[in-house]
Order: sequence, then structure tokens, then C-alpha cells
Amino acid sequence: MNNSKIKPILKVKGKILKMDYKKKYEELLEKNAVLQEQYIEKVKEKDHKLQALFNSIDSTFQLISPIYDENDIVVDYYYKNVNNKFISKIGKTREEIIDKRGTDIIGFIEDYWFKSIEKVIKIGNPIIYRNYSDTRKTYFEFYAWKVNEKDVAVLLNDLTAQKENERFLLDSKEEIDKLTISKERLIAVIAHDLRSPFNAIIGFSNLLIDSVTHQQDLEETLDYSKIIHGKAKETLVLLDNLLDYGNLNSKYVHFDPKRIPLSSIIDQTIKSHLPEATLKNISLTCNVEEQLYVYVDKIMLEAVTRNLISNALKFSYLDSNVTVYMKQIGDDCKVTVTDNGVGIPFDKQADLFSFKTNRTTKGTLDEKGSGLGLLICREYLERNNGAISVKSEIGHGSEFSFTLPLVAS
Repeated sequence: MNNSKIKPILKVKGKILKMDYKKKYEELLEKNAVLQEQYIEKVKEKDHKLQALFNSIDSTFQLISPIYDENDIVVDYYYKNVNNKFISKIGKTREEIIDKRGTDIIGFIEDYWFKSIEKVIKIGNPIIYRNYSDTRKTYFEFYAWKVNEKDVAVLLNDLTAQKENERFLLDSKEEIDKLTISKERLIAVIAHDLRSPFNAIIGFSNLLIDSVTHQQDLEETLDYSKIIHGKAKETLVLLDNLLDYGNLNSKYVHFDPKRIPLSSIIDQTIKSHLPEATLKNISLTCNVEEQLYVYVDKIMLEAVTRNLISNALKFSYLDSNVTVYMKQIGDDCKVTVTDNGVGIPFDKQADLFSFKTNRTTKGTLDEKGSGLGLLICREYLERNNGAISVKSEIGHGSEFSFTLPLVAS
């Protein structure tokens, strides 16, 4: 009997049916192919949704697989997946990144990155920290967690812009605090220092009127006139300094540097201060080697020379000398204002150009000031690429010098 010719039979309700296994197998194969195709589509759809989720993250996302050396130490990693944020930051395509080494894609990687990845894999707990990358000069936030026994997911936030904003806000706060202190100081100056000279002007002008009315001694009338003139000049200097200091903190003040012969500014300033010098019988002279030119803002330079000469006269004794020297030193011009006045203690000299520590001091004839003049000098000179310095000794006068870059004559 030939068994190969026997076909399987199936009896259903008294009927005998023959089973076609070949056809059944083909049907099963076709059904399986459909199921596999459906499964692949679902996997693709799931991967697509997962990738869309990764791409929606505002941080750079990396799914990486660590690479170990012979001592089981992480020394690099492969990229298994990244989001669009990472692709955009790196500037490469997805195909150029996936399955490539981290060091091949972004270059040098700090050792603490590898240690962090190794820690996540071995311990299993996620880690998060903030740090600064010396290599890339950026602040960042690092968050990593274990996905499976081989892979680690990493989220990286660039905090550089945030840190810059925080620094800007801090600097702005400090600037606001400084301006607030300045405002309070100016109010105090205006309230106190302006009242005193105006009271003197009003009082002595009344005496002058009375003197003229009753035809009193002409010498007495002249003395009153000199006092009124001195107080008016003192008040004008104060107002000039208040205006100049207000300009220091104003963004609307126009900075207009031009090529200027320096001696003309000095000569003009000396002439405007001759009445004060005459009142104290002070010889006010200028010693100039040659005509020198500088590229500066004329109004600012006038404020500097005005304050230095005014201070020299203010703190000089009667019957003394104030001299202005000007000479070339290398590529700079140096201007020095010397006096034979009261001098400045050494421990006070470092604070002369600081707003927080400056104090107004009365002159040898009780002249008053705002205490802002030297601060204005320093600020104006720095804006014109210059610098200021002081040498002084108690009882032997002071020497204030400033330098400015020269330009061709």
C-alpha cells in the first residue's frame, strides 16, 4: 500500500472532506505577511510619535550607548537617537549622527561627562546638575537617566543666555542702586550747598546797597563786591558740577570729540579764573613747551581743566602760586596743575576720585564745593581715553596731572 497517495480526510456531519494542506499553508503565509505588515506599520507609527515627542522637547535630547575600555570605564558613546534641537545645534544631518561616536561628532568631551554616564548605568539612578563648560564657554543643565542595561537618555539645556540675563539684571540693579545714591547725594548737595552761597550773596548785597546808600567808605564797598563776586562764582562752579555730573548718567548727552589745540583750552580756563586768583592774591600762570593737539570732546575737557584749576585756587593759601604745566611724554600729552596749598593726606588720596567716599572740603577762605569735581574729571578723561593722578603732601601743596593721547599737529 502506497502511503504517499493517502490524503487526509475530515468527516463533518457524515460527509468526508479532503484537506488541502498546501492551500491552507499559503493562506496562513499570506495572513502572516499581512499581520507582519500591520505590526511594522504600528511600530513605525509608534516610533514616529516617540520621535515627534523628542522633537517637541526644547532641550537637546540624545539617546546614547556607552563605549567602555578594557577596565570597564566609559570613554565614549554611540548616538542611537537625537532630536531636531540637537541636530540644529550640531549642524549635521540625522544620518551623519546616528551610530557615530560622540567624540567624532562634537570633538573633545570633558571627562566628567563620561563619569556621569557611567554613574547612571552602574547605579541606575538619574542625575541632574548645572555646570560651566570651559571648552565651549557655556553654562548648561545636564539631566540623564537609564533607559535599559545598555542605553542612557540625556537632556541638555543651554543656560548661557539665562545666565547673561541674570547678570544683566544684577548689573542693572547695581546701576539703579548707584543712581539712587547719586540722586540722594545731589538732592543733599542742592539743598545744602546752594542755600549757603545764596544767603551770603543776599546778605552782602544788602550791605552793599546800604553802603552805597549812606556813601560809606569805598574800600568797604569794594570788599562787599568781591565777596559777592566770589560767592556767585562759587555757586556757578557748583551748578556746573551738578550739570556735568547729571550728564555722566545721561544716555542723551552727545559725545563729540574733535582735534583741539590743548593750550587754547588751558588759556581760556586760566582767564576765567583770574578774578578768584586776584581775590586771594595768587599768581596763576601757564608753562607750555609747545602747541600740542588732542582728539577730545571740548566741553568735557573744559570741565576737567575748570575743576582742577578751581580746586587749586580753592585750597591755596593767600599770596601763593598756581601753575599749569603742559608737555609731551611719548605719544601722550601730560597736563599738571600744581599749587602751594594745604595738601591732601596720603590715606585720602586713593578715594579722591570715588563717588562713595568723596567728601566736600572747605577751601582756605571757606570756599565750598559739591565734592563731585574730581569724580567728573576721572569720568570725562576715561571717556576720552585719558587718565588722572595725584601727588600731594600735607602742608606742601598738591599736584594733579592728566594725560591724553596726542594727535598730529
